Amino acid sequence: MIQPELVRANDKSNSLCLSFAVLEPGDGAVIEIVYDGPPVAKVEIDGVCVGSQKPTVLPSDPVYFSTRSKQFLDAYTPLLMALLMVSTLFPIFGGAFWLVHRLFGEKPTVIVFFVVSGCILTLPILAFIAHQYSSATNKYVPHDIRPD
Repeated sequence: MIQPELVRANDKSNSLCLSFAVLEPGDGAVIEIVYDGPPVAKVEIDGVCVGSQKPTVLPSDPVYFSTRSKQFLDAYTPLLMALLMVSTLFPIFGGAFWLVHRLFGEKPTVIVFFVVSGCILTLPILAFIAHQYSSATNKYVPHDIRPD
């Protein structure tokens, strides 16, 4: 048990003092500081961390503390929606391709089919890849650190 305690250093200072019993690997604390001042003010951590690196200050982002199921839904919802849209629009495009085939023959129908299919499939896949890349390159809280 880390028993964190956060107190103001003194009445005239803009400093807070964080103390704890002991931190072991995988331990952590979520500290929310409400600051009424300019939004460009910096939060700095000063002090000694024996046998460890300086603590990490994460930007305010709710994704760091969302559940795995919410992260899964956030990541895969665009792909699932794209699949749903494709399966819904398939009969409509099928009818349009039938009409193009009936009016213009087989060669133009194949060309139109590949162009339309490529556009429909490529855009959601690229959006999914961009979302996964941005999620993978963001700073994150290790899975064994959870807020209480």
